[in-house]
Amino acid sequence: MKAFIDVLIQYGDLIFLGGIVVILLSIFIKKKSRLIVVLLILVVGSIFLIPQALHTTFPDGVSDQLNEDSTVQAIIITINDVSGDRPVREEQVTIRDKDIIGHILEDLSDVELKEDRNAVVLGRKYHLNIRITNKVEDGYYKTSTLMVDVDQHYLNKYKIVNEPNHLETIESLVENDEVDWEDLSE
Repeated sequence: MKAFIDVLIQYGDLIFLGGIVVILLSIFIKKKSRLIVVLLILVVGSIFLIPQALHTTFPDGVSDQLNEDSTVQAIIITINDVSGDRPVREEQVTIRDKDIIGHILEDLSDVELKEDRNAVVLGRKYHLNIRITNKVEDGYYKTSTLMVDVDQHYLNKYKIVNEPNHLETIESLVENDEVDWEDLSE
């Protein structure tokens, strides 16, 4: 019963839309056999298309803010302690080095994602504020911040479905004694 309720919660809007389609098709298609064939085609097609629509990659998911024409000014990395009920910010560093920024973005570009409508975004180990500048028109630029909450298994509301080493650069910065992390736990 719980699985049925979970399906209704996750796909309720699609089930409702399907019901409307059935009603409309029954108005226009008078023969029941044709209606059943059309509905079967729609259902089978949906079974294959809906899961694919929920899949994306990090570059595709953020392409409206971050693309090849964007300039990343800085990435602020915050480490959260997620052992309690709520995440607690522990340390933070601002990365301005273009090579390190490039490595972080390259690590994230390998991530394949599947939308998880039930995911709780709050509570990821790392929070990234990516400061981006994009050209709007000649002589005009827009600076915005892309916020990314990431851990080993999730990136924002998306479950990571492949096994990339997407935290490699971030974790190397955490382990590097030369990186000056600001203590936020005070």
